Amino acid sequence: MTSSAHLRPSDTGTGTGHKNSFNVTNSYNTTYVDEEPKILQWLSPLEPRVRHQDVRTRRMEGVGEWFLQTEEFLNWRDGKDGDDAAVLFCSGAPGAGKTYLSSVVIDSLCNQAVGKNVAVACIYSDFQTQKEQTPENMLGALVKQIVRALGSIPSEINEAFQNAKGQVGGRGPLIPELVKFLKTSLARLDRAYICIDAVDECLAKHLPKLLGSLYALSQQCHGIRLFITGRPHVQTDIKKYFPGDPRFFNFVPKREDIIRYLEMMLDDDPELDAMSPELRAGIMKIASETISEVFLLVSLRIATILEETTLYKRQEQLKRVTDGFSLDDAYRATLERMENQTAGKAKLGKAALMWISHSERTMKADELCDALGVELKTADVTHDNIPSAQTLLASCLGLITVDQEESTVRLVHFTLQEYFDSHSETFHNPYAKMAEVCLTYLNFDCVNKLPATLNYAPSTTPFLKHASCYWGVYARHETTDSVKSLALQLFHRFGSHISAKLLLYSDSDKWEIWAFGEEKEPKGFMGIHCVAYFGMDAILNYLLEEKDLYVGGIDFCGRTPLIWAASNGHEGIIKILLGRKNANPNTKDAKYGRTMLSWAAERGHSRVVKMLLERDEVNPESQTKP
Repeated sequence: MTSSAHLRPSDTGTGTGHKNSFNVTNSYNTTYVDEEPKILQWLSPLEPRVRHQDVRTRRMEGVGEWFLQTEEFLNWRDGKDGDDAAVLFCSGAPGAGKTYLSSVVIDSLCNQAVGKNVAVACIYSDFQTQKEQTPENMLGALVKQIVRALGSIPSEINEAFQNAKGQVGGRGPLIPELVKFLKTSLARLDRAYICIDAVDECLAKHLPKLLGSLYALSQQCHGIRLFITGRPHVQTDIKKYFPGDPRFFNFVPKREDIIRYLEMMLDDDPELDAMSPELRAGIMKIASETISEVFLLVSLRIATILEETTLYKRQEQLKRVTDGFSLDDAYRATLERMENQTAGKAKLGKAALMWISHSERTMKADELCDALGVELKTADVTHDNIPSAQTLLASCLGLITVDQEESTVRLVHFTLQEYFDSHSETFHNPYAKMAEVCLTYLNFDCVNKLPATLNYAPSTTPFLKHASCYWGVYARHETTDSVKSLALQLFHRFGSHISAKLLLYSDSDKWEIWAFGEEKEPKGFMGIHCVAYFGMDAILNYLLEEKDLYVGGIDFCGRTPLIWAASNGHEGIIKILLGRKNANPNTKDAKYGRTMLSWAAERGHSRVVKMLLERDEVNPESQTKP
């Protein structure tokens, strides 16, 4: 679950706003100077409001509110500073409804904070955005929420931002800085509630820094209460990183909540002719007898019945739903039903699931629909072939959802991603197929006609930015002859192609790109530079079949292919390029005067640094000018 939310009580349904509680619609009344939006973006690219708004929109009223009256929650919420109840970890089975519970807790805290010098901040961890949800970005998102709530940016944050801009290539805030920023900002509050949902969906390597930083913060600041949810196995990490006496609660949804949810599903059933009082009673009876502690499983069980279109088929499906019906069984049955749709819907649904489960980042609905409308081996886009978001949802039979606020498309639950990960045979060569779609799109006539001076994708081509930034990532995973051929076709005009500009402009090293001017064409950034940037060994070997290919060219950023490969840690590319007679490992970039060795060291690519230092032609003290 994504990002974070720092909420204002008035936006949860009751009360009036207060300056120390962030508006979930982000319409706080603060006058920002021109650079403040850049500072907030520098703190974290994660947006604080979107995920919470989406979850609370889908949450059924009243479900989970019993938790707010439990002794564990009340002791945590109202405890005194320094007591042992400052950390409450709420565990639950996959699909039990922990994220909905988190949204209930957040809304309740916001309502309680009306008129008080109290802040509420949260992070919804999300398996689909794990790469973006680094400890730095998550802590930065918390800082961003508190800063927005306070109404002004502390001077030390502004100073750190200015210093970062002045460094070579620029840099984001470091964890010690972020903890310091949080400490300074929280000192202006009487109390702060920090809620972290689904901590188990963070990458395991990120947990030590995230939880360690939160513990350090709790020890240095008064009035901080931490509410964390996750699967039961995370309890070991909580005990490890919070060595005091954190409190634990095992969340199991109440029977009444599940019954209410089932009644809502039946009430919303549009197929009135396929429902009878007897069938409804039978569904409620078997649901009551085989009630599960997993909300998601209950939902999928009933969905398998309601997806049938006749009363007879629904009655037959009801007989198959037993207590032994696991989540894997539910997913398998739903995928089988999807395959048994009309050929067009089955193909569309499977393609959508492939993209969502394998995409390098979360996709928006219009991006995904645009991608699914691409016909391979065609010269231009066919707008009449682009499916609607509603058709997409219908084809996937409830296995995907669309975020109502940000329009991002997601799998219905983390457990579905786990199912696909453990059943890799579900999709055949997914990355090669995705790369082929991306490259076909980039070679479309309408895309080739776009000016390369643009640093954004026009609204008429919603898939353009994704295709530009990630085709190489997919091709690095899997490459086919078709992918190689399409890549070579793109490279023939790459130095004046908009995708090269979008790729570089979206790079995390934006300070450098801005320094070279936003309106310039990406002159000199050729196919070999792109291959080195992405680390596509197979396509590089394909390119090198051309005689007299020059591998030492300097692009408009002042970099050679070797420098790009070293900057991004692509050891295989470096070995191949250094075998060419016109490759110079000691060339410096034109902007900062740094060699590939220097860039690899600065980016932390220790294997590349070690390899370069072992080569005779690499001079660590090189003064070679570009």
